[in-house]
Amino acid sequence: MNLTIHIPNIVNIKGRIQIGLYDDKDNFPKIGKEYKRFSAKVESKEFKYIVSDIPVGDYAIALYHDVNSDGICNSNFIGVPTESYGFSNNIKPFLSAPSFNATKFTVSKDRSITIKLFH
Repeated sequence: MNLTIHIPNIVNIKGRIQIGLYDDKDNFPKIGKEYKRFSAKVESKEFKYIVSDIPVGDYAIALYHDVNSDGICNSNFIGVPTESYGFSNNIKPFLSAPSFNATKFTVSKDRSITIKLFH
């Protein structure tokens, strides 16, 4: 199956979108524990990425706009991201990252999802 990820609201046309695709609630949203990780250059205010050969199952996505291309989601001194970020189901976290269950979606056929960035 193919999964198309669409981001409609990019502000700065520079840097990279970093995508973490997770299939395990115990690893979400830990960096380095993704089922698959993707990075793609930002070239317009809308972004589309297609992930091929996804097995049937439940997944969650955590992503961020790495504007300065340093490979990390920069944050302030209390840990709040200073770069735009988003989660599947457009869940906006409050005080901590959302749960896998809140962000999960099922892939059982080709699927397209839209994730809006929080700025």
